[in-house]
Order: sequence, then C-alpha cells, then structure tokens
Amino acid sequence: MTCYETGPYACRTGETPKPVVWPYACQPYYVNEIGTSNADTPAGLSDDLLDAVKLSFEEWNQVGCSRMQMNFGGRTDVTEARFNQGPGAQNLNLVVWREENWNQVASNSTFALTSVSYNPNTGEIADADIEINAEIYTISVVDPVEANAVDLRNTLVHEIGHFIGLDHTPVEEATMYRSADIGETEKRTLHQDDIDGICHIYPASEIGASACDEPPEDVRCVNCDDDDNGGCCATTPAPAPTGLAWLIGAGGLLLAAGWRRRRF
Repeated sequence: MTCYETGPYACRTGETPKPVVWPYACQPYYVNEIGTSNADTPAGLSDDLLDAVKLSFEEWNQVGCSRMQMNFGGRTDVTEARFNQGPGAQNLNLVVWREENWNQVASNSTFALTSVSYNPNTGEIADADIEINAEIYTISVVDPVEANAVDLRNTLVHEIGHFIGLDHTPVEEATMYRSADIGETEKRTLHQDDIDGICHIYPASEIGASACDEPPEDVRCVNCDDDDNGGCCATTPAPAPTGLAWLIGAGGLLLAAGWRRRRF
C-alpha cells in the first residue's frame, strides 16, 4: 500500500491508501552485463547466472491466474539502481550485483534490496531495481547450494515479489516471508499465499488468462551483436515520469526506502 492507517507509514491528511502496482502487466527487466565474480559460476555474467535470473522471473510468470509477465529485455551496461526524475530523465528495471560498498545500500545481513518507485497519489509503479549483495555473501546457482552461500533463485524470487508490488507476509512458508537462511532454497517455489497475492493485484480474469497488456514503447535500446537471447543490450533506458515517491523493499529480508523510508 502507498500508506497505512497507523504506524510510521501512516497516511498524511487527506491521503488515501492505494495498492502499489504496475499500470501495465508486461514489464521488461535488464541484467547488468558485469555479473559477479563472487559466485559458484565463472566470473562475469555467465550463462548459469543469467539462467538463474530468468528462472526466478519465470516462477512468477507461470502463475495461471495472473496476467503479469516480466520479460528479459537484455544485458545492460547500466550499474546505478536509481530512479531519475525530471525532463529527459532515463530509467530501466535493473538486476545488478554489488561487490563493494554494500553498507551504502543496506545492512550486511540483507541478501538483496529491491527499490520500487511509485506515484503516491495513484500507487502506479514507474521503476523497479534489484541489487544483490555479492560483497558479503557468495552467490550460488548450483544444486546443492554451496556451504555458506546464498541461493540466487531463493533470493530473487522473493525480491521479484517486491518488484511487482507485494509486501512481506506473516506466512512463514511463503516466498514473501521476511527472512531467509543461508543456503535456503524453499523460496524458489511460490506458496499459495504468494500466488493469491499476485493474482489479487494482477488478475488474469480482467483481460483473459493468456493476454498481456503491453507497456508503451518507452525503453530505448541498441542491438548487440553478441546478444543471443533475442533481446537488446540497453544503454539508454526509458524516460521517467515526475512526482514520484520511493518504496524500497529488501530481501534477506529487510526493507528500506527513499523519501518514505520503510523497513520490512
């Protein structure tokens, strides 16, 4: 929600709480081309690392009662997870690994952080970025998960829930539960509570189970000769709307936020 009746995130005078949702249920995401050197895969954006990212998004895409689809847009050289405002400002939905200065992003106990920019008057999301803590933790994409490593899919499937506007749940078995253990893999697979959440805010019944309302053509990108994934390497992302507040969700699973600082 954009705000609550009581508590530290209470609605301001005259403000009405609204769900935080994407206005279009087809959203591209881009993966930083640098990847990480702190994983149990070859350094960089290896095929295994990229496949783990894609599988994490597909876990949400395959929910039959929801129309929400998040599609791989390509590799990108963009490294900043931020929302730019003002005339000509550019944005894209980013997945990026951080190998230094994580304490400037979130606490060391946080596996990942998802920043969601939304309009507090409407609840419409304009931008979402996921930062993964590869400074403090070794990232794992293999089975079984390496000792003392953090499973990438376990972390990302949770973070993608924030990406689409979901908050934490008190259901301990659910992917969107606020905490996770080193080496945990249970959150790779959605619980019925998670499915109920995405289907409530992006119901397939509104436009048909297989339909997908495409966003406008607002992501500029250039084709890359070595991109074999049918996408593009984004170097110039989409222009930003203005007048937005921030909702920042953290996986690992805490939450922080910009203008309205929230911790889950």
